[in-house]
Amino acid sequence: MADKQMTLIHKFRELSRASPQMEAVVSYDEAMVRSSLNAEELYTLSARFAYLLQQEGIQPGDYVVTTVPLSIEATIITFGTLFAGAVPANLEITFKNGEALLQCLAKLKSRHMIVQDEPWSEVLKFCKSKFEVTFHPGSIMADVTVPRLPCLERMMLVKRSGGRDQSFIELLRTSRNEYVYEGITPDTVGWFTFTTGTETDYIRMTEFTHNTAIRTANLMHLCKKTTCRNRLYENPWFWVSSLPGDILNGMTRVMPDKWRVINDYPLMLVKLIKTEGVEQADIQPLNVKPMLEIVNEFTEGEPLLEFLECGKGAYSFNLFFITNSRSAVGIFLPSSSLYVSSCLFFSSLSFSYVSSSMLRSSSSSSSSSSLSSSSSSSSSSSSSSSSSIITIIIIIIIIINHYHQHHQHQHPRGRFPTCHLRAIVIVIVVVFAFFMISIIHILIII
Repeated sequence: MADKQMTLIHKFRELSRASPQMEAVVSYDEAMVRSSLNAEELYTLSARFAYLLQQEGIQPGDYVVTTVPLSIEATIITFGTLFAGAVPANLEITFKNGEALLQCLAKLKSRHMIVQDEPWSEVLKFCKSKFEVTFHPGSIMADVTVPRLPCLERMMLVKRSGGRDQSFIELLRTSRNEYVYEGITPDTVGWFTFTTGTETDYIRMTEFTHNTAIRTANLMHLCKKTTCRNRLYENPWFWVSSLPGDILNGMTRVMPDKWRVINDYPLMLVKLIKTEGVEQADIQPLNVKPMLEIVNEFTEGEPLLEFLECGKGAYSFNLFFITNSRSAVGIFLPSSSLYVSSCLFFSSLSFSYVSSSMLRSSSSSSSSSSLSSSSSSSSSSSSSSSSSIITIIIIIIIIINHYHQHHQHQHPRGRFPTCHLRAIVIVIVVVFAFFMISIIHILIII
């Protein structure tokens, strides 16, 4: 069990039980209609998707490539793939000529690929190799034949709105079968990420084990705030950008002309910032000026944000926000919707020392303090407990020595008074009990 505690599956299971109502992911459509999943719902739907993958013949250790943009569906796919014991490899399709997609699929020898309906036509345009796809009636699965990819066998088509018969999430909600592979260890590869450099034309493939990812998140949490960027680490949200598979696309492969442009996008950002109570944001420069032109209409002259950082990378329209409730959120704009991911939820998965009591208290809206402050207060309370014990022991030694000297002076040859002995024994018992309680408390936190 100690081994499994450093895996995402174990942490997600504990979190869904301790704080089932903790909001995990949120999505806004173009009409600014908000939908969300809490921790319990996300865990259940992910386990059901894992069962679907198992039925498709996916084995532990298989690489499952997905091109689904950041969304509620993409989050379910990522966790569901992990639950099945497989490795999610999240890849952008907007790469130069589609060659990156083919290269990555060939390198990973992936037998399965998950795509979204809307950009799939673009995949066919990008790739020089011919895809022969045969859909099964009433199913989201299809057989795939690609001459350059003899390993690729099956494709899953996730249509985010509507669908051939059922939407992806509706399909999972009606299912009752769940599966969670229990053979995952801390050294198991969790997922792949793909990046390209701005001056190179080569793909960088990086793998993360469960242990590496969790420890990396803990190290990032230790960063002290020195700049606007480092200030974000007060509310750790490392998982928000990494786990759903946001891809940092290099300028050599990105094709921004293929991205879908959302009408009134700056207006949507302003409304969303006001709705979510955002305190801090990372926004692309091209969106800042249009936002400034309309911001006064919604803020009555008050500042919209306390901190604003302009990001220069064109990566999945990725936006980061910190709310004034200290339960940070990351907001993403994929091809057709805004995506909000609870950083409190994702950072809870990464911290190895988060206790159930801390999670319960953090899930209530009335006391949404960050995990960073909780963990630091826990460590400080542990150290203060140790110093208190040492202080009490020193005081007892001084008291015993005082009583002994006083008794020797009053009764040079007499016995030590029984009442004094009883008092000393009681004090020693109380201190010992306090010491044991402190030790147990420290072990629980660890």
